[in-house]
Amino acid sequence: MSRTPTTCCLSLLPRLLLLSLAPPASGSRVSVNLTENLTDAVAQLVSQFHINVKNTLCLSPNLDAFEGILNKYPKTVKAIQTAGQKWANKYNCRLCHVSAQQATMDRPKVDCAAETGTLTSGNIAEACLSSNGKVGWQSGKNVCLPCPKECESCEKPGTLDVSYLSSRWFKCVLPSESSNLGPRMPQPWKCEPVADRRKQRGQSQWCRYRYDLADTASGETQPSSSGTWDLRVTAAPCNAQLEDAQSRGVAGIMQAVKPALDKQWQRNCALCRITAGGPLSQLPAEEFKLGTSSSRPWADSVCAYDELGNAACRRDRGSTGWNNEVGCNPCPIECVSCTDSTSSWLFSGSQGNSHKFKRS
Repeated sequence: MSRTPTTCCLSLLPRLLLLSLAPPASGSRVSVNLTENLTDAVAQLVSQFHINVKNTLCLSPNLDAFEGILNKYPKTVKAIQTAGQKWANKYNCRLCHVSAQQATMDRPKVDCAAETGTLTSGNIAEACLSSNGKVGWQSGKNVCLPCPKECESCEKPGTLDVSYLSSRWFKCVLPSESSNLGPRMPQPWKCEPVADRRKQRGQSQWCRYRYDLADTASGETQPSSSGTWDLRVTAAPCNAQLEDAQSRGVAGIMQAVKPALDKQWQRNCALCRITAGGPLSQLPAEEFKLGTSSSRPWADSVCAYDELGNAACRRDRGSTGWNNEVGCNPCPIECVSCTDSTSSWLFSGSQGNSHKFKRS
């Protein structure tokens, strides 16, 4: 099915991008700085780029893969760091997922990476700060909240516990071997006096969760081996040339996809989608594999026709959009119009499924 860009998408393309789509005088290539290309040339295109980081330390998110992009968004970096610290200190979370996109860089998304399975504990052993106590006894965003080691078990407030209905309170059920009613929970926990349980034998204390849980976590600063990152650039000029030869960060991604960009440019595509990713453990990446990989940094690029329709195609070789299978195939400028006749009986014969067209 032929795709054509909507009016709203075309209206969002900035002047610089529209100029880059104009027919060059002799099929010439343009030279642009990579970071300017990725962050400014199509800056008004909604969600022009997306960044994602999985299983990074909440207290110190690893954003090194996006060098060349995030240096233009210091407030975004600060917001990610602040949100990560909140997940660690308030919710006892060790690993976080981070995502941001150009359209909403002032509102990056940071979530705790902890998940519980239906029949298993999921990844909470790795994703939570386990040194503060047993985790996984709650659910949702509170799944990492600890039950301190001084407690035999912990309970959430019930319907009769009116004074403690806030999610920041928990009941510490104390070990049964001691009958001493003195304080049991050490500092820095803030707890009410020990009391006998209402309906069961034993004693308990009501305690409040702290907002400095990361301060008492120990030995949990080692990055996760499961950490990954990925980048998606919706539309970058396929004929862009790098002004420097840097190999790290986004510049290295562009160097890696240059052969793919050249290929798409020759196929009449003007705007390309760039994707890249890799393990966090291999940052800073000095070399990228062309094409996807699950074990090493990689980068790839294809024509952005799926996102932009005909706006992704070159304008110097003729009109596009007439071929349902290859969207940027040009209708030569010598033709008034073209029709896709690949499957027509008029063109059937020894050449099989080779693409042909009929000019009008």
